[in-house]
Amino acid sequence: MSKRVVAHGGTEAAGYRDVMQALETALSARADMFEFDVRRCGDGSLVVHHDPEIASRSLAMIDYSAADDAARQLGYRLPRLKDVLRVARGRIQLDVELKQDGYEHVVIEEVVQSGFDLESFVVTSFERNAVAALRAAHPELKTGLLVYDVSGTGSRAAKQICQVGAAGLQVAAGDCDIQGCDEAGGGLVHARPLEFGGVSVADRSR
Repeated sequence: MSKRVVAHGGTEAAGYRDVMQALETALSARADMFEFDVRRCGDGSLVVHHDPEIASRSLAMIDYSAADDAARQLGYRLPRLKDVLRVARGRIQLDVELKQDGYEHVVIEEVVQSGFDLESFVVTSFERNAVAALRAAHPELKTGLLVYDVSGTGSRAAKQICQVGAAGLQVAAGDCDIQGCDEAGGGLVHARPLEFGGVSVADRSR
């Protein structure tokens, strides 16, 4: 199986905090996909940001304007999800990571309305509830459960994959080589990495 290059935060050597600059770097580097994290501000605005806070202020507790001001004081911009989608549309495929649960359908609606069909992006999350909700509402959507620990037969990670019905697995560190329950909850099957367009996206750049 071939592998697809997924850029995360620009190139490994650059390590950008500015998401829009990281996206342009990914495009210039001819990456196949761009991975980014989506959070929701207190006013419902969808933003692209890894951490839950900016300058010790919780994004979930402040509106977009206050969050963007805090980011600018630290020297970077806080893009809305729609800003990233506008630049990426037609140029690169997406790996959308949900950092919270409860807003899954709003995110999918915005991505689709921005011109991305279901074959041009995947949605991943460490949040089991988020993945389960997406699989229930959009079974045709490529989803992946993110995990750290994939060690051992019948591991917790493998059981979680079965419970949420994820289409596959993305490993945050290490190799994807585990066994777990089948969809009916019995027996053992070899857990597979998330496949996208016939390729694996389990190995992402940092």
